[in-house]
Amino acid sequence: MPIRIALVDDHTLVREGFRGILQLEHDMSLEFECDTFTKAKNFLDGSPAIDVFIVDILLGDETGFPLIKLARMKKIKCIVVSMHGREPYISEALNAGANGYISKDSAATDLIAGIRAVYDEQLYYSQDIKEYLDNSAGQNPFSLLTNREMEVCLFIVEGFKVKKIARELDISPKTVYVHKANAYKNLGINSTQELFQLVKEHRLYKNGQAKTIN
Repeated sequence: MPIRIALVDDHTLVREGFRGILQLEHDMSLEFECDTFTKAKNFLDGSPAIDVFIVDILLGDETGFPLIKLARMKKIKCIVVSMHGREPYISEALNAGANGYISKDSAATDLIAGIRAVYDEQLYYSQDIKEYLDNSAGQNPFSLLTNREMEVCLFIVEGFKVKKIARELDISPKTVYVHKANAYKNLGINSTQELFQLVKEHRLYKNGQAKTIN
């Protein structure tokens, strides 16, 4: 039986490229593809007969992290294929349960090798992701944060106020303050300006671009 694959990416050219790559492999079958978070969630909410789920990190106004968690709950292996090959995206994807992380700068052979690896219960990183993780091991303070603390920091970097962050995350403003305080403690900082500086130093990406701090 071929390895059954589902794919979500909001770029048509990317999906067409993946489809063409997978069609060349006799032991792989692309069973489902879509371009939005909602379509992917509806698919996963059913009982999909797939083995590997390929997901991008940013899907319009949504992220792929909840999809990773949902797929893993259904015992489906997950590979992130993204242009965002830096923190906090890598750590957050792995914390959500991703079995592999591949940069979109990688060759087609990386995608195929990654699918086979995670299907065989192995973790897989493309070479550039491996090098980044090796070089940043023990140096990136954002790896100390929980998923929620990281989300709060991302919103702060984007200029969101506490009440708006609370609405976005469906939690109370008091809980936002707690996550913010814990994040600042873990990062060893005391102010938003220091957070901005760390973001600049570690190239914390949001919406496809590095946040510029003046």
